[in-house]
Amino acid sequence: MTAQEYIETKLEDLHQPLGLTKPANRQNLVDVVFKALTSKKFRKYSLGTEHADHIKSSIALNIANNEPIKATLVFGGYKLWRLQETPEVDWAELFALMYYTNWMKPICELYEPGVWFDFFSDDVIVPKMNNVNPEDTKAYQTSFKKLLEFMKPYQPHNLNMTLNRVGDQYEDYEAFEQDLEDQMN
Repeated sequence: MTAQEYIETKLEDLHQPLGLTKPANRQNLVDVVFKALTSKKFRKYSLGTEHADHIKSSIALNIANNEPIKATLVFGGYKLWRLQETPEVDWAELFALMYYTNWMKPICELYEPGVWFDFFSDDVIVPKMNNVNPEDTKAYQTSFKKLLEFMKPYQPHNLNMTLNRVGDQYEDYEAFEQDLEDQMN
């Protein structure tokens, strides 16, 4: 098997059903979704009681409102300058998206509203903190969005992966600058 065949096989596997049995009631669904989200396979550290309770209550609220389960991954939103692929995404992001899709797949199969998995990028902070060229973070953002679109046909229909940025939370860049200045003083 060539590398290309292997990757194509793994991509095709992403949207194949797992054959899971839907839970009998809402509480069982909350428990199953919680177990899938907090599976040791997909986390590095143990989960404290306070965090577990918060996650369970968030899941229960989403299910009660028949809304997608919301997951957010905060990340830098740029490629390290010394890597050859800079400033765009590469194999690392492709394999990461495949990994996150596998993580969310059982939830999507058991819960029709699915999952909204938001990548939250601090790419407007990175140029200030790490001296990264803002044009590089823009190029990364553009290529990341293209990769998200590339992945859609391979993902469950009810998995929505999006890219959100710190800068998107402000009216304009000047408002971000002012808030950052205020927070640092």
